[in-house]
Amino acid sequence: LAPALNPRATHVYHGARPPNFEVYRAYMEGLEAFIAGDWAEAAERLGRCAEAAPDYALPRIVRTIATWNMGRLYDAAEIASEAAALRDTVGRFERSVLDMVRAWLKGDWAQAQEAVRVQAGMAPGSIPAFQVAEEARRLNRLHEARDVLLSLDPERGEMRGWIHYWTELAAVLHLLGNHEAELELSLI
Repeated sequence: LAPALNPRATHVYHGARPPNFEVYRAYMEGLEAFIAGDWAEAAERLGRCAEAAPDYALPRIVRTIATWNMGRLYDAAEIASEAAALRDTVGRFERSVLDMVRAWLKGDWAQAQEAVRVQAGMAPGSIPAFQVAEEARRLNRLHEARDVLLSLDPERGEMRGWIHYWTELAAVLHLLGNHEAELELSLI
């Protein structure tokens, strides 16, 4: 019930259930660090959560992303392999996140976007929805990236406090040559 009532955990509602409330709370602490962009803290907290609940894949998968974001690609690949071992025990949401991460590790941005579209369809307005825009930018689909970003509410749910929304929007506007709109973001 807790994931369904927590607007900061949009994606958790669509994933496999945590085994108990303590693990859920530990996961949410890791997620809060992740949303704040504190990759090291997120990876640490999510690692402890994964140790406490070895069969709960979501902390391992999100830890992979935090580790990737720190530029530790070898470590991210190892953690992704650990999570992949649980693939048969997870739902469609976790499989799609795992598919996205594995596509990143191969540099296959088109496959990553396909996987992230599945996540975003299950959890609209969440970080996975934001990720659709980031993958579109990587594929040089700048108008699509802009449109996706502008459709999101950066003050709601998982997006609240997600500074990467603003940096991604600024980057896309810059690449589109819309420098006035880009500069307006600095006034927000």
